[in-house]
Amino acid sequence: IVNDIQASSAAAQRVLALLQEPPAPGLDERKLGERRTGLPMPRLARHAESIRFDGVVFTYPNADEPALNGIELTVRHGETVAFVGPNGAGKTTLLALVPRLFDPDEALDRPRGGGRVLIDGTDIKSVSVRSLRRQIAVVVQETVLFKGTIAENIAYGVPGVTHDQVVSAARGARAEEFIAAKGGYEAQVGERGLTLSGGQRQRLAIARAILRDPSILILDEATSMIDGESEAQISDALAEFSSGRTTLVVAHRLSTVVTADRIAVLDQGKLVDVGPHAELLERCDVYKRIADRQLVGS
Repeated sequence: IVNDIQASSAAAQRVLALLQEPPAPGLDERKLGERRTGLPMPRLARHAESIRFDGVVFTYPNADEPALNGIELTVRHGETVAFVGPNGAGKTTLLALVPRLFDPDEALDRPRGGGRVLIDGTDIKSVSVRSLRRQIAVVVQETVLFKGTIAENIAYGVPGVTHDQVVSAARGARAEEFIAAKGGYEAQVGERGLTLSGGQRQRLAIARAILRDPSILILDEATSMIDGESEAQISDALAEFSSGRTTLVVAHRLSTVVTADRIAVLDQGKLVDVGPHAELLERCDVYKRIADRQLVGS
């Protein structure tokens, strides 16, 4: 017993440290709202107009230079915008501001601090984080799966869904065929999804996203580590699912970039150009270098 306790103590200390962390700003909506205004924080209406990065500046703790420096960009509702740039340009950091994983810097020497992220004209720092995140689905390179059934993994984070909704989401993600081959929706998934291929894990992640019915879809290198056949299926599913939703994409696949409505080029934390693929090839030196050296064909 003493050995078990000693082996558990490091993890227990980490859990206790996390439990003692204060709530993220805007997450405890009633208490934080009442502290400021005497009222619960307002809920964000479903996104239907635009997402605007208004002079956004963000600096990581202990960093000498900002990771994002004065980003100005408006994304229209229903538009697909791909973000490209050299490693460390700030692509993932910028998209992490949308669900408020980070907030722009607070800076007294700038009139509006470190800038704002606005959805349909509303500063997202002024609304309930829960109402914001309910509208967002994220598909990243490494899908997090848990030991349990396939159905449980698809429904993770969306309480109260029916089996028919899970099946419909799997069908939209082009996952039905491999699920049947695995033994159906009650088949067990190993810890971290090790019993599934990379493409199968990504299709379950897309099914999760479909089940959320988001108005904003964030894709962070979602097809960067899968084979060509899986990429084709996943690209078809994403193209169908993203229709009518605002889609923000970090991509290294040329096929993903060229089909976007616009491409935003970042370099050293700054937005250097925005436009379609053909125009950027003609006028943007940074984009031409990225297209030649970094974008992977398919």
